[in-house]
Amino acid sequence: MSNRIKHTKFVIQRLEDAKRKRTIGLCIAIGSAIILETIYEWAQCPPIPKNKSLKMEAVKKAKERFRKYPIIIAQCHESGAKYAACVLAKSDLQKGDCESEFKEFKACLMKVAAKNNTKL
Repeated sequence: MSNRIKHTKFVIQRLEDAKRKRTIGLCIAIGSAIILETIYEWAQCPPIPKNKSLKMEAVKKAKERFRKYPIIIAQCHESGAKYAACVLAKSDLQKGDCESEFKEFKACLMKVAAKNNTKL
């Protein structure tokens, strides 16, 4: 009997009385396709994606989106400067102060982001 089969039987025996959270944790820790199929039958553990690059793809897209933010803000420098001047001019800033400047700045950001196919 191979070491993998012994390990699989041990894991199944341990998982029979385990709670769902612990079961999911063990499934992730093991990481073998053969063991995952067996655990999935016995413990209803959700399958783990075989390719880790699927998770990393979302991170990569987010980083690309964040890299575009300075460009978007730079293209809205006029409305951003108006908003900043309004905020700095107020000594006691309250909610609603500079609202028109903020809306103008936000509209500019949304327009430029849509033009660059980027979401904010």
